Amino acid sequence: EPLWLAQPRSSFLVSRRSSLFAPARARQAPGMKDYAPMKLEVETRALNSRNAEYSTFTEDEESASEEDEPTYLARLMKDKDPWNVRFQMVTAAVILSCTFSMAIETDYCKDCSFWWWWNTLILLYFCAELGIRIVHEKQFFFACCGDGAKDCFWNYFDFTIVVICVTSQWVEPLLEERAGGSGLEVLRIFRVFRILRTLRVIRIFKACDQLNKLASGLLVSIGTVFWIALLMLMVMLIFAIILTDVAGNQAKLAMKEGDLFFNNKAEIELYWGSVTKSLVTLFQMLTLDDWTNISKMVYDEIPPMWFVFFLYIFTMGFAMLSLLTGVVAEHMTEVSTDAKNDEKKEDDVTLVNFLEDEMPKAVRKVRAESMGSPNSMQSSEHLEDGMSRPEFKSFLKQEQVRSMLERLDACVADHEADEFWDSLDRNGDGQLTHSELKAGFLRLRGELQPKDMLRIRYAAERVARTLQGGQGEAATTRKLEEINTDLGEVDEKLKDMQTALRGFMEFVQNKGSGNVLQQVTKRYACT
Repeated sequence: EPLWLAQPRSSFLVSRRSSLFAPARARQAPGMKDYAPMKLEVETRALNSRNAEYSTFTEDEESASEEDEPTYLARLMKDKDPWNVRFQMVTAAVILSCTFSMAIETDYCKDCSFWWWWNTLILLYFCAELGIRIVHEKQFFFACCGDGAKDCFWNYFDFTIVVICVTSQWVEPLLEERAGGSGLEVLRIFRVFRILRTLRVIRIFKACDQLNKLASGLLVSIGTVFWIALLMLMVMLIFAIILTDVAGNQAKLAMKEGDLFFNNKAEIELYWGSVTKSLVTLFQMLTLDDWTNISKMVYDEIPPMWFVFFLYIFTMGFAMLSLLTGVVAEHMTEVSTDAKNDEKKEDDVTLVNFLEDEMPKAVRKVRAESMGSPNSMQSSEHLEDGMSRPEFKSFLKQEQVRSMLERLDACVADHEADEFWDSLDRNGDGQLTHSELKAGFLRLRGELQPKDMLRIRYAAERVARTLQGGQGEAATTRKLEEINTDLGEVDEKLKDMQTALRGFMEFVQNKGSGNVLQQVTKRYACT
């Protein structure tokens, strides 16, 4: 829309009418012959230049928006884009349906032709999905550095699984048909690929973000879990040696009625006959599976052994398992925190890029709309890389800006705009640069950190020292001392004036009134 459509229609008609009738007016007013055409020409040029500037701005903005508009393929691969979210959900649904279909195919109607067509349809989707990713990422698909380092493992994994599925689904039947009765050893090797199709289930971890976080947490905690398992194995080995020596070996020596463990000799040898059997039994007791009946056969013969079983259950069944659960939960929390921090960083980058693109456009648009105001040229000169308070408020009222700030949790309400502006405008000049505004929006999104609390505490302490006994009190004391010195000088001058006034009064009393009048006149004349 040209700039003149945004101006009042009356002012535009007056300016156009004045330019049309300028020669006639110049002839009618000879005194204004040189001034009037020049003034009208200047106004016309200024109006044309403003129209040209705004039209250039709109053309550049339209061309930039056309160039920056992502393609459908880019939107499918862009993280957190609505198209990418739908694409990932469809992929997850296909993976789940493939998993359940393999389970049903394994149990029922394994040789039906329906399953071949069903698996072919799913495989075609996997091939199409892999092809889309290869076309989008190009040479970075198989690169484990740069832009391809993030998904390097998944790219190779998906490519391998698709090759295995193609081999199992299409290549193996062709080889069976051509080989006939010969080459059965080769066909047995290819039948292994049919089992490897189940690895497609692992792709669900990539498609679902929550499952990916759980898997990442388990992988991170494997190291700590290994050491806990090693500690548990050592403790179980100690208890296994004790119980094998006390129960198993004694049961082997029982030969007649009255010997230890003679009545339950077979069961004792089954559970505690060797260190290996004792380890298996202790692991069974670790799950609290029938541990009371197993331990009862021992402490019925040797009553003090109940304390050994109690100590084992308390140490291994409660303490160690609780420790294991706590370690895994801690690593899950760390992974979740790291994921949130990464997501926040990505949102910060998105917010900065959005502000860098939208703030200059909004400022130029507001200034273009107010181009006819007297202070427009001055404001544009002083705010090339920033905006004023009215421009900031108009920027926040734009629907696109408000929706983006709300999505990124950096929204500023209308009644909070002035407070937010005042907190950033420290020098109070009514102007903020784009970098200051971006830093303010980023701080608005951040959570309160311990270092922020320290800054607030130190600032409060500085204010307290200034008010109670610091630099402010010293300055106030100096000022009061200066005031006291000045007041002392004033007192001395008043005392001198009082002494002079008393002498004057004595002089008046000693002399006559006429003589006094003459003396006073002479004094004033001299002074």
